[in-house]
Amino acid sequence: MSLSRSVSRAASSFSRVRLASRPVTALGRSIRFSPIVLPRTFSTSPWMLAKAIDDPLPAEPDIPAEYAEHIEGGNSYIDTGDYESARDSFAKALEIYRSPDVLFNKGVMEYCLKDHSAAISSWLECIALDPENTDAHSNLASAYVLSDPPKAHLAIKHLRAAIEIRPLDGEICFNLAAVLEATNQLKESLEMYERSRGLGIARAEQNVRSVGAKIMASQDKE
Repeated sequence: MSLSRSVSRAASSFSRVRLASRPVTALGRSIRFSPIVLPRTFSTSPWMLAKAIDDPLPAEPDIPAEYAEHIEGGNSYIDTGDYESARDSFAKALEIYRSPDVLFNKGVMEYCLKDHSAAISSWLECIALDPENTDAHSNLASAYVLSDPPKAHLAIKHLRAAIEIRPLDGEICFNLAAVLEATNQLKESLEMYERSRGLGIARAEQNVRSVGAKIMASQDKE
């Protein structure tokens, strides 16, 4: 099986993209997923809405009131599936202030439109402004896996970054394990599935068994 096909299959096991929400000011947060079922693995569809913003409004004195209105509007449009209107609202907000949270939600909107390249650009800019945003790292991994062709090495890079920031997140460990398995890095994949299982991801048990069997089969051939 080709690498592209293997990675694409891994994508079907990521857990869903998480959006997020919060009382406004601006919004943000990431599209979480986790490998192994579109609805419970390398998921490709969001299941919540993007988070509202934690960041305070920018310190500049002349932020117009419509800034928050554009953000609220964009968030509401994502919630109702009106992504084109969400795009317009976020674009207007970003003309006023380029907040990492607004960029995050813009990426969610683009991801929902299956514009993975644009989503990647938004999340990369989000991370440039907010390097410890693990949700943006996780969403980037999902977008890279679904790119044509898949960019597994970049998905792995961002999942590793997310784990460094949030080492006890079992879903991130599971997602990394899925991409590692798809790229035939079985030993580390098994380690990450076991770590994920230890962090409470019950469905990782099946993957621990299947990857363990693959490793034994490859050893028998040697």
